[in-house]
Amino acid sequence: MIDRYYRLEAKDLALFKFILEGYDGLATITTMDRRAASIRISTTRDFSGELEEIIAAAGQEFSFAGLESLDSTIFEREG
Repeated sequence: MIDRYYRLEAKDLALFKFILEGYDGLATITTMDRRAASIRISTTRDFSGELEEIIAAAGQEFSFAGLESLDSTIFEREG
């Protein structure tokens, strides 16, 4: 499994989860910190390219940042 970590605006968390879960079997999304709106998205190598495309498209609708890990400094995602 490949894990990726992101931080969204709290107001976008539920909608983003709903959209991503609509791609049945592509990835699992776990809220790591509800107050900080930190999430972990887990997928397999087979779906990692498709997931990146979805995240890039979502970056145009949602403001979110990629995290190297939950304890890392935030770097902004290009969307």
